[in-house]
Amino acid sequence: MAIRCPGCGKFLSAKDEKCSNCGTILKKGAAEEKVEKPVAKVEEPAKKVEVREVEEEAPEILRKSVVVTRYVPYESVKPADLSGPSYFDGRFIQYLGWLLLGTLVTLLTVGILYPLAYAWLVRWECRHTVTSGYRQVFDGKPGSLIPRWLLWYFLTIITLTIYGWWNPIRFRKWKVARIKLVKDPKAK
Repeated sequence: MAIRCPGCGKFLSAKDEKCSNCGTILKKGAAEEKVEKPVAKVEEPAKKVEVREVEEEAPEILRKSVVVTRYVPYESVKPADLSGPSYFDGRFIQYLGWLLLGTLVTLLTVGILYPLAYAWLVRWECRHTVTSGYRQVFDGKPGSLIPRWLLWYFLTIITLTIYGWWNPIRFRKWKVARIKLVKDPKAK
C-alpha cells in the first residue's frame, strides 16, 4: 500500500514517517489512504519561459503538475505601439494588371497554377498596405502552396465541389501565416 506526500505529492510506503523528498512529517492516519494507480511521472523537463518584465510565483495548480522554471503572467507583455497611420497606396491600374495576368495564367493552366496568381495578388496587396505605421511584407512562395492546391483541386473534383467549400479558408490561413509587419519609414 502506498501513500502520497501532502507536501510534494511523491508516493511513499505506509511505513514512512517523513517524506524523503521534501521532509514533510506524515500523519499517523495517512497510511489509511489507498492509492491504486500511481500517476505516471513526466520525464522531460518543462520548457523555460522567457522573462520579459514581471516575475511572480506560479499558481498552485502549476506547481503541483508541471515543473516551472519561471512564471510570467500574461499582463506583463507590453503591446506594440499602434499609434501610427494606416493607409493603402496601391493604384487601380496596378491591381487590374495583376488581376488580368493572374486570370490568364489560371485559365491557360485550367486552374492548376491558381496559387501563383493568388500569391501575386497577395504580394501586391501587402506591398501597398500600411497598418498602424507598419508595412505588410508577404514572404510566401507559390511553390509551397501548389502541391497542396493540387490535392485540394483533385479532392474538389472527386467530391463534386463539396471539398472546395473549405479552400478559401485554407488560402487565407496560408496567406496570414506568411505576412510580417515591418516599421514603415514613410509613416510618421
